[in-house]
Formats: sequence, structure tokens, C-alpha cells
Amino acid sequence: MQLFTQDFDEALFADPEAEANFDRFYEALAQGPGLRQSVESLKRIELKQPRAGGVAGAGLSYLRAHPELIQSFFDGPARAGALPQALSAFWNRLKAQPEVLAAVRAGFETTVAAPAFHTGVAPWWGAKEKLNNDSGGAQARLEEHFKRYPRRYWQWHERNLALSEDGRARSRIRYWHRKVRRTPELDEKYLAYLRYRLAQPEEARALEEDWRERLGAPAPWPPKGRLPRLPRLPRLPRRVGAPVMPSLARPDFPEKPALPIRPIRPTRPQRPAPPAKPPRPAPPREEKRL
Repeated sequence: MQLFTQDFDEALFADPEAEANFDRFYEALAQGPGLRQSVESLKRIELKQPRAGGVAGAGLSYLRAHPELIQSFFDGPARAGALPQALSAFWNRLKAQPEVLAAVRAGFETTVAAPAFHTGVAPWWGAKEKLNNDSGGAQARLEEHFKRYPRRYWQWHERNLALSEDGRARSRIRYWHRKVRRTPELDEKYLAYLRYRLAQPEEARALEEDWRERLGAPAPWPPKGRLPRLPRLPRLPRRVGAPVMPSLARPDFPEKPALPIRPIRPTRPQRPAPPAKPPRPAPPREEKRL
């Protein structure tokens, strides 16, 4: 999961407007329990739906990006007119599942009716497609990963809700993680230093003194004023969608060395044949008396 969340975080870093929309979205959820419940209900439906063709995910994503179509969509295609392909397939799927259709409709109607929808939810829903395109599919890869591992989504979701409670702490935590990704020494040496310090707390003072002698006094944290601007990381091209499965072709294994010839075991000597028993003498014949 770390690879996908890091790519997504770097996509937010490259688009400050999308990052601000993302933050306002989670702040709105944290401050409105009803809004949070309706948004989570839609996500729960999306993660529980069969993944064949991605119909549910594509339909929900389209409605999120176009909230003006929500009411007409649930009135039915007969009244809404021609629907986009993603919504037509989604509608056909929902018709076969009346309970899911009712839950999806209730989730969207409750979300749209919330006071914070237009300021906190709609801007982020509308920014996801552009963010995904600009980042080379980072948003789509993260969503696909969460479809495979729904429990990881809820862990990530709860973390973002917790960070939304303190905007300054959230920005500093993000800055630190981004700083580590841009500084290999921090990722390798500093992590080892922290782990050793946790394992040996009695040596903490000696470690700090050694650190100051070799590297000087650390800079104050958090820094005063605005956080320094970090450089952008080079983006590596990745294919959007499911990860490529490893090939099932068997690799060419090296030839096994010939086994040494085993010595031939000596044959056991044959047992000598036992001597033949002499024939038993015949008993003497009794002569008949006259």
C-alpha cells in the first residue's frame, strides 16, 4: 500500500489546488457525522460490489464527478434521456438489485443535501479525474489497490480523518514524509537511529551528543513560518490499472552437475552348501520263523 499512497501524495504535492480540495473534503467529513456516514455508505457499496467490468466503480465515480446528473439518474433513463455508457451499465446493474439501488440513492441524496456538500465534497469529487490524468494514473492505481484490499482503504480513510483535526500537524507530517522521500540519508540512517534509540533508551543522551559532534546542532522543528518548498520528484511512467502479474513461464534453470559414480558394493560371498546328510540305514529285516 505504501507505494500507491506515496504516489498519490506526490500527486497532491504537484497540484496544490487538488490538495486543498482533498483537505476540505476530510474536514467536512470530520465535522459532519451525517455527511461522513452517507459518503462512507457509498464507498462501502462500491467496495462490496463485484469487480466484473468495474461497472459499480465507474458508475459511482461518474455520478461523483457530475452531481448535477444525480437526481435525473435515479428518476430513470426514461425521464433522464440518453445516459453516458458508464451510467447506462450502472443503471442496468442496479435494476437487478433493488436493495442496492435504494441504498445508493439514499447515500447520494443525503450527501447532496448536506450543507457542506458544495464547499467540502463536490470540489474534491470534481478534481479527482484531473488529478488522475495529471499524475499518470496515481488516483486510479490507489483506487484499484483498495478494491483488492478494502480493509486497507478504511485504515487510510481513518488516518486522513484523524489528520483533518489539526491542519498544522497535517502539513508538517506531510512535509516530513516528503522530505524523507527526497533525502535517502534520512530514509536509511535516521530510521536506523530511531529504531536503535527505541530499543536502547538508556543510550539516548549519548546518541544525541554523538549526533551533534558529527553533524552539528539540528535545525529547530517545526520551522518557524511557512514550511520550505521541496523539489518535485521525477515521476516514473506506470501503467494505469491492475498491476502486471508475473509470468508463469518456468525460468531456465542451470543444469545440475553430474553426480559422482557410486562405488560398486562388493558382493557378499555365497554361503557354502551344507554337507549332504548320509542316508539313514535301513532297519534289519526280521526273518520269518518256520
